[in-house]
Amino acid sequence: MNLILVFNLLVLLLIAVNNRTAAQKLVVDDPLSSSAIVEGETRKISTGGLFTEKGWQAIDQGDYLMIEVSDEAGFEGSLEVDIQNLNGQIIGKKDGSGKIHFLNMFSNSVADHHAEHGGTANDALWTLRTGFDENGNPRYGQNFKILWASKGAKRTENSNYHEEIVQLSKDWKRDKTPYTFRVTWSQKGKSIKVFIDSNLVFSGQWLNQISPLQYIYLAKSPDFQTLVGPLFSNLKVYAH
Repeated sequence: MNLILVFNLLVLLLIAVNNRTAAQKLVVDDPLSSSAIVEGETRKISTGGLFTEKGWQAIDQGDYLMIEVSDEAGFEGSLEVDIQNLNGQIIGKKDGSGKIHFLNMFSNSVADHHAEHGGTANDALWTLRTGFDENGNPRYGQNFKILWASKGAKRTENSNYHEEIVQLSKDWKRDKTPYTFRVTWSQKGKSIKVFIDSNLVFSGQWLNQISPLQYIYLAKSPDFQTLVGPLFSNLKVYAH
């Protein structure tokens, strides 16, 4: 009788694993150790920065890595990347513009969240921001901000654009340990979520998306400043 019970449990476990695999397809798997394009990517442009066997990093202001992916995960998907040494050399300006969008994804190739700079009412986007204020202090303490829009860039008509500070636990520190950041978006589930090392740190609404997410920016979006020093590696994009 016990053997039958064990067998049934194993069958149920295999079914659950198979269902999870079927529901989540790996579209892009890029260690970020070279400029070579991997399956699922259509473009990969490193503006400055350095590829190493351990990943890619920005080494000066203005550096960023842009990767265009297929639209397979554009409406139901997730992006995952490891970031090491988050306490790298972040340099803010004294005029209050020391904003750093260190992890980003856009539907528009212009890759800007403002209507004034090319964003449209059809855009979908999300971006994680850190940086310094005009006095050189961390802009959000140990936390960071998420800016997102499932439909419509900032200040476009009927936009779903939002901004919110992601409150991390008090014992979370920006040390040299690699952290796995994961952002998921779902038109069906009507939500966008952010995880750090599998821990949910943010959940927001994701409604009325009409354009697929395709353009990934690491260390910097086209505007603002660069996250200099931290190492990005093990980029994965999943379709759900």
